[in-house]
Amino acid sequence: NFMIATPDWTSAGSWGFYGGPGAGLAIVNVPDSEGASVFAGVVGNLGLEYTFNIPLQISLDLRPRLMFGNNNVWTDGIFSFGIGVRYAF
Repeated sequence: NFMIATPDWTSAGSWGFYGGPGAGLAIVNVPDSEGASVFAGVVGNLGLEYTFNIPLQISLDLRPRLMFGNNNVWTDGIFSFGIGVRYAF
């Protein structure tokens, strides 16, 4: 990921907006088919993070994806979301 912007929205803590490209691989059992299917494709990651004045960071991520495999296109949604809480060094 690359830091895109660090807006100065508050006097305490710090904000960050980040994004980046990536690759994805999924092995899933598809109902009404024989065995597992393998999907591969491109994914992106966009996120907003807030670092408190203590070593604690929270984030919200949006991850669009375009996946192909076994002559199919991934049909289980093109977006996934994530919420993170992490220790900031």
